[in-house]
Amino acid sequence: MRNRWRHAAVACVLFGGCGGDSEAEDVAITVLVTEVTSDEPDPDTEVCVVAPTGYGCGTTGADGRVTLNVPASSDVVFRSTRSDRMTGLFAYTSSDAPEEIEVDTADPTLAQVLLLGAGVEAQEGMGQVLLLARGPTGSGTEAAGMTFSLGVGDGPFYFGGSQPMPELTETTSDGAVAFANVPPGEHTITAAGAASCVTRVGFDRGVDRTGFRVEAGALTFVRLVDCAPR
Repeated sequence: MRNRWRHAAVACVLFGGCGGDSEAEDVAITVLVTEVTSDEPDPDTEVCVVAPTGYGCGTTGADGRVTLNVPASSDVVFRSTRSDRMTGLFAYTSSDAPEEIEVDTADPTLAQVLLLGAGVEAQEGMGQVLLLARGPTGSGTEAAGMTFSLGVGDGPFYFGGSQPMPELTETTSDGAVAFANVPPGEHTITAAGAASCVTRVGFDRGVDRTGFRVEAGALTFVRLVDCAPR
């Protein structure tokens, strides 16, 4: 998987137990939505702030960008939708200043290809999870030699190159792993192996979390950061 995923929140991540301070000042965040395989801007994508509640939606323009107000210094959850894309869930921890973040969307056929590579078929009413483990902040590398467990669904399926390879038993230099047919709801990822991680869902400023939400028919991106040798 491409290093660009460091900006994807997880094409598709939801914080468990996300909250917000209703009295917090707002800050303008520009969301750049790109298609994961082409890295091209995705226009006409609706992006909504789903947590905390009380914030709005917007639609990306021709450049794939949309600007939304969110509470400053808070955990924020976005949902992206477009008729020819999988529903995307992604999380972000805002600062107290305006900025731009980049997130991914995925064509449903891509999800099918990945599932076929893993040797499974998508089940009705289930969600999919794509996880990326990154090395120490600022290193620009992914974490190899790790194992992950979810306790539900199919997987883990570790990636070699850009495809899941069922024969692999730990992450490669891609740092990527998928779980298929995960029931909707709140889930917790467990990391083990040759490295330890700060389990953080979202961008680097996010507080430490292991929980995330899966929704039926959606692709959730989970991102672990600061993975380093023990």
